[in-house]
Amino acid sequence: MKYQTNNELSHFSFRESFFHDIQVAQGFVLTLDNVHILPENTCNRDIRLMRCNEMELHILEPANLEVWEEGNRIYNADGKLMKQEEDRLISKEEYKEVFTMLLEQEIYDITQKGNQYEIIVQGEEHGYVIRVEGSEDLETWNRFLNINSF
Repeated sequence: MKYQTNNELSHFSFRESFFHDIQVAQGFVLTLDNVHILPENTCNRDIRLMRCNEMELHILEPANLEVWEEGNRIYNADGKLMKQEEDRLISKEEYKEVFTMLLEQEIYDITQKGNQYEIIVQGEEHGYVIRVEGSEDLETWNRFLNINSF
C-alpha cells in the first residue's frame, strides 16, 4: 500500500463507509470503502477532506473480540409495545455468517477508547456492535480520491 498511518484512527471519518472485507483468522483486518480522510491526517498533503477505497484497518494484537446484535422494540399503530428483543452476544460459531452478512453494509462509526476499538454498523434488519481490544491500529490505502468522485 502506498500510504500508511499508525494510531491515527481519529483522523478518519468512517460514517457512511462500508465493509469490503472482514478478516479475523490472521489478526483483525477490516477492508473499508468510502472512508473520509480528514485534513489533519499526516498523509493528507492537500489539507482538505478527501476519501479512499479499499483501506485496510489493522488492529494489532487483537484480543477479546465480541460481536453484539442490538435488540429492538416493535410497537403497534397505537404505540403499544408488541415485542421486545434484548441485545444478544453473537457466538464465535456465528461470526462467519454475521461478517458475511455485514459486507457492503453501512458503518455508523469506528471509535477507540484506550485499547478497545468499537465498530458500529447497521445491518439490513439489526444494528451490530463489534468490540475488540488491540495494542494499536494501522491504516493503509493506495490513493486519495476527491470527495465528489464516485
